[in-house]
Amino acid sequence: MNQYEEELIKKFSNKLNVKRKTIEGLISYIKSLYVVDQIDPHNKLYKKKFERFKINCLNAISNSSKKNPNDLKIECYVIAKNSATANYYNDIEAYNYKELYVMIEYSTEYIDSNSIKLYNELVVFMGLSKDDIKMQTQRFSSYLLALNASIKN
Repeated sequence: MNQYEEELIKKFSNKLNVKRKTIEGLISYIKSLYVVDQIDPHNKLYKKKFERFKINCLNAISNSSKKNPNDLKIECYVIAKNSATANYYNDIEAYNYKELYVMIEYSTEYIDSNSIKLYNELVVFMGLSKDDIKMQTQRFSSYLLALNASIKN
């Protein structure tokens, strides 16, 4: 842990979500809050994003069992623009993105979105395990940074 992360631990010690959610729980959460359309992994518009996401999943610290590309179970959703997602669309439109998306992989629990605000929300929602806190894992560090960013916004 670096000094900044130590400060975040002190700042958020009473706000740690110590009930790690499942990927199924995360997907249910997304579907309960937003209007979503699932994207086919063979969609030509998303082909490069899927390939990049696969590489990231395979290289993720959470890929401890060293899955190969065919083992990955990826779900990708486009989230509709409406009043509930306006904040996220404001975030992505600065980068000329037309659609808000989120990608999720089951075994590595890797998450990606083109909105950092949505990504932070999902990381905080997923929470932590007791081992994440005890061992101060990469997930713990990511959680602290996401929690801090989401409180600032």
